[in-house]
Amino acid sequence: MESNIKKNELIDDLCQALALFFQIRDDYCNLISEKYTQNESYCDDITEGKFPFPIIHALNTHPHDTRLSDVLKQEAIKLLHQFDSIEYTRNTCLTLVNKFNELIDKREDNLYLKMIINQLAAIFQVHAENKVE
Repeated sequence: MESNIKKNELIDDLCQALALFFQIRDDYCNLISEKYTQNESYCDDITEGKFPFPIIHALNTHPHDTRLSDVLKQEAIKLLHQFDSIEYTRNTCLTLVNKFNELIDKREDNLYLKMIINQLAAIFQVHAENKVE
């Protein structure tokens, strides 16, 4: 039993590290990559009111310089909830999780990949249970 708990903790750690890597990499590419700068996705996070990793770093390392935070502050999260965009995103991710699991089952039953996907998806269940109306 303890072995399974350690495996689950390891999978959770792996999922968190992968998620962090993919998010930071995407933030970096969205601001810097030529591939992104040559198409419409250039600086999309900023356009969409999200704080990419480099902006978070700048805000954290220069807390007394409010120029950047003054430019970025807005009611983005409130509006995303108001427009049901957060719930839509949650539902889209859950649909994708189901698709991932179906694809895994069709190709070959890879228990570890399925566990990773389901571990990544667990946050949506937690947020649904804690949803404030």
